[in-house]
Amino acid sequence: MEVEFDAGVGAVLEKDTGFDPEGSGAATFGQKVVYNLTNTTTLKESWNSIFKENDLADWLYAFDVGAIAKINSRLSLPLDVLDTFKNRPVEGVTHKHDLAVVTSIVAKY
Repeated sequence: MEVEFDAGVGAVLEKDTGFDPEGSGAATFGQKVVYNLTNTTTLKESWNSIFKENDLADWLYAFDVGAIAKINSRLSLPLDVLDTFKNRPVEGVTHKHDLAVVTSIVAKY
């Protein structure tokens, strides 16, 4: 099992349709856990967040949970459920909550 934590500071520039760009300082926080269930199956979970310096109540949070199945030494099949939450979305343009299921075939060379 692998566990990682991260944090950072920087800047964010947000441009929404119909609005002028807004810039601010930002802080990020995150965590990731990867668990090798077998030689061919991996489970993973992670979350990340970003907070604006000029408005701490305006934040974005992303959560990911998934599994990776190795087909052979070069091919794998990941499946992820991604959940994104924006505390203050643009009124009438976007929603606070977005959920997606993503799958693909990954080839390593």
